[in-house]
Amino acid sequence: MPITDPLWPRADTWLASDSADPDLLVVGVPTSVASLVASEAWRCPGEVRSALSGFSVFDGERGNDLRAVAVSDLGDFPVDGLDAEAMSAGVERLASALPAGPVKAFLGGDNAITRPLLRALAGGDLSGVGILTIDAHHDVRATGESNGSPIRGLIEDGLPDARVIQVGIHSFANSAEYRAYCDDHGIEVVTMSTVDEVGAEWAVASALGDLARRCEWIYVDVDMDVLDAAFAPGKECAMKAAVLYEVNTPLVIEEIDIDEPGSGQVMVKTVSSGVCHSDLHQIEGLWPLDLPAVLGHEAAGIVERVGEGVTYVQPGDHVVMNFIPFCGSCRFCQSGRPVLCTEGRGTANHLHKGDQRINVFISVSSFAERMVAPENGVVKVREELRKVLP
Repeated sequence: MPITDPLWPRADTWLASDSADPDLLVVGVPTSVASLVASEAWRCPGEVRSALSGFSVFDGERGNDLRAVAVSDLGDFPVDGLDAEAMSAGVERLASALPAGPVKAFLGGDNAITRPLLRALAGGDLSGVGILTIDAHHDVRATGESNGSPIRGLIEDGLPDARVIQVGIHSFANSAEYRAYCDDHGIEVVTMSTVDEVGAEWAVASALGDLARRCEWIYVDVDMDVLDAAFAPGKECAMKAAVLYEVNTPLVIEEIDIDEPGSGQVMVKTVSSGVCHSDLHQIEGLWPLDLPAVLGHEAAGIVERVGEGVTYVQPGDHVVMNFIPFCGSCRFCQSGRPVLCTEGRGTANHLHKGDQRINVFISVSSFAERMVAPENGVVKVREELRKVLP
């Protein structure tokens, strides 16, 4: 059982202290209904609160103790399950009712909450607001109310030009058209290469100082996708794939999204893939397959990331894909005949383009830069064999 040490106070205990006169209010906003890419970001508030049990309240590098900050956790806004329009209206209404004094920290959800939160906190007057985004994306998409459009939406709501600084913008994560929109509206862009050069602390402090000189108050938005995927395994990532949309038509080479590996799953970087006559049968419509789909099932690659509970492989392992994964517990597996198992395949739904699902072909889909498969869907290549392979 866990050992309680009174001299090692935990951050979750601090968050639950429920001060009657808080300096900081924490509110969860569990929604991802407006995500451009299907996700379970709505789980984030609960996951953050749970993760805090593994941290102390003391920042040993700077000598700060969180107990000096009186905090009250107000729980979650009841917006989970609402559609995008109802969610936005609900967030704005609920945030408008919060007391004016304490600093507020909102745990999304996705970035679609930014626009209604800012409208509520500003009381309808955006003239004094400054926004610092720590994000890979500009969030000025012309897609209506979504997690890709809050900055554009706020500008349309009346946010003055030159009030937004964006730190951490990634390469190949935005378009030239949307960068031009940022330039037209005086949005200052600090790319990730600049952050690497000057340091994140200096980049953020400089941006806050600039905004403080021209704004009355500042809203800071931190999006997890600013991190490299290796440090943020909960986020989806983009990749190129060959997608079959209709039978007897060419495969379309385009960018789609692949979810990070879940419990018991492995993400593999595709190194090589065979082209089997089975793939041609699918293209010609001779075998039934729900479309669109990514074909390919004879492949090898290198493990990039593993999900919770995976013990057979680790990042860096070379593997061959097994398109008939086994469950390990049925009568065939238990009798030493896992090749006959029909329980281990499951239903994969980790590929998508926006809100459109892309079907996985027999547990592999190797005509893509990455694959996600069950742990039993990969076979590790022995080290001594790797040494004799090209």
